[in-house]
Amino acid sequence: MQKPLPKKLLSRLSSFLSDEDYQKVLDGWRVERVCSFRVNTLKSSPAEIEETLRKKDIPFRKVPFLPLAYVIDKKHEFALKGTDMYYAGKIYVQGLASQLPAILLDLETPQK
Repeated sequence: MQKPLPKKLLSRLSSFLSDEDYQKVLDGWRVERVCSFRVNTLKSSPAEIEETLRKKDIPFRKVPFLPLAYVIDKKHEFALKGTDMYYAGKIYVQGLASQLPAILLDLETPQK
């Protein structure tokens, strides 16, 4: 459950947003957040990560447009960050938008 937004912020938002956009902000604030992460292929593989997630009973979804990205419910983030794969750098917790540039730039090894 999200904490309510401060009244001062709500007042400020309503002063410059249309009613429709203001409602979109409120609706967006109420949406349950997810945690996304990606596989570090220098240290692991998607198969290994998926096997570990299953063993730890952490439900996950693959992201269709990002081949190494996964999404879990926010309530499982603490468990994910407590795994050996997290501490070993086999995965990186990273927002999906932050993962896009590397895909869109189509970088090739050994570019720096």
